[in-house]
Amino acid sequence: MIKRFENYLELELKDAGIKFGKNVFISNDVIFHNPQNITIGDNVRIDTQCLLIAGKNTKINFGSNIHIGAGCYYYGNSGNIIIEDNCTTSANVILYTSSDDYTEGYMTNPTVSDDYKKLRVGDVILKKHTIIGSKSTILPNVILEFATSVGAHSLVKNSTEKFDIIAGVPAKFIKKRKNIYLS
Repeated sequence: MIKRFENYLELELKDAGIKFGKNVFISNDVIFHNPQNITIGDNVRIDTQCLLIAGKNTKINFGSNIHIGAGCYYYGNSGNIIIEDNCTTSANVILYTSSDDYTEGYMTNPTVSDDYKKLRVGDVILKKHTIIGSKSTILPNVILEFATSVGAHSLVKNSTEKFDIIAGVPAKFIKKRKNIYLS
């Protein structure tokens, strides 16, 4: 049997405690953790098989005119994820607000006490008009400035400047994006 993808009903989103605007289309297989800490603006589409994890004390905030491609995972359990207006993340993009550093003998995984772990923790912020290519990963404490463009399959460890085009593992500056219609 072929499964037809449908969107959550407004009532389902309200009952979950999600705050949202007009023209919001979210596939009904998107998984929300701490949905009461998630805010969604107007004209937002979130495609199938996404995972949005807000922490008990952290938030995920989407502006307006946002598209989140299929299979995106947003791990906001240790910091806020803020996506401003007119942003796009292509399929299979991952945003992390915490990352383990085990290079100096520290341990890693959620079952280990924090006393034995070294974590890099911080917000992930996508400023207006940011585009992230498919299968890219954004690490904690990164700000992608206004109109940043991230190439597919990139690993972003550092913040950018306005209009940067970056790509690679780790992502490096390629050139500046032209500003014709962006404001």
